[in-house]
Amino acid sequence: MDCADLGAHASCVQGFRRRPMPECARLAGRMPAPPGDQQAVGLRPQRVAHPGNFVYISTVQIQSEICAEGITSMKRFSEKFFALILLISFFSLAPGQNAPPSTDIFLADIENRDGRLTFSQPANITRREGYDNQPYFLPDGASLLFTSIREGTLPDIYRYTLADKSTTQMTRTTEGEYSPTPAGKFFSVIRVEADQTQRLWKFPFDGGAPSLVLENIKPVGYHCWMDENTLALFVLGRPATLQIADTRTGKAEVVESNIGRSLHRHPLRGSLTFVHKLSETEWLIKEMDIKTRKAETITRTIAGSEDFVWTRDAVMLMANGAKLFKFDPAKDKEWQQVADFTSAGIKTITRLALSPRGDRLALVASLEAAR
Repeated sequence: MDCADLGAHASCVQGFRRRPMPECARLAGRMPAPPGDQQAVGLRPQRVAHPGNFVYISTVQIQSEICAEGITSMKRFSEKFFALILLISFFSLAPGQNAPPSTDIFLADIENRDGRLTFSQPANITRREGYDNQPYFLPDGASLLFTSIREGTLPDIYRYTLADKSTTQMTRTTEGEYSPTPAGKFFSVIRVEADQTQRLWKFPFDGGAPSLVLENIKPVGYHCWMDENTLALFVLGRPATLQIADTRTGKAEVVESNIGRSLHRHPLRGSLTFVHKLSETEWLIKEMDIKTRKAETITRTIAGSEDFVWTRDAVMLMANGAKLFKFDPAKDKEWQQVADFTSAGIKTITRLALSPRGDRLALVASLEAAR
């Protein structure tokens, strides 16, 4: 998960890292820690001099060092704390210089001409400063859900309708919701609760109170519905683990560790596909049979990229920078470039989502220049 993405919650930071967050009084103790690939928990936002700037302090990490090394590590704790004060001073003197870029959601039309994919110029459907991320198409392809932080509020779920280009707010709570995923008459979310617990919840599409899906499994970072009762979960920890959960029993089984955030059903076989990070540089896309728990490698990811999606014809798409690549396991030996969206002003693509019919691509990206 990328560090510009707030939806991964508590996995990005080792030591100290700053992230801007709005409205300190409402968010203190409620917002998730910045996301990413290195695991860290126990992060708490502390406001610095410039409004909207925060430094995240890994209290659990410091406490664990003290417990592991004894009282002598108190000296190192003091040194870290002093370094943190200097860090805060620097950020308060230079507000905004190290803030993560805003992200927008773009839509591009797709044509498949005799197996050759072509893409239209992506259109920016959010076009504003701020966090817009995690798009997911509804089954009819007529609209998509996404996560957004607006007007200094907590993250909520919104719905964008393609026909009239309208945006509707779907949740308005005192807690934070991320990673919206359609699930029948409901959509499921990762909810950051008042005590910073991260669990899987669901909201009815027609309104009404949300309900908890898995009470005892936490902290959940990402999820994928394999069927109406089975979930694949990215569960935060050291390391992050892949867990298969049953909503009927509320139990989950750890089946892999050191995984990435992308979890997808194979479009033809219904198996689970995910990224397995063997090392900092060796990341593999694997396919797992949920019944047997056996996994096989499909291919390597593009270096440094971990988000992928499947077309209906079982071709994978990944992005690197502003470029889009495809890999057909039945034909290709290497990733093949199929598009370059630099001309749309896109700098870095961080997420992808495909419509059910495969005729539209939603992508999350930062822009080359300020709007």
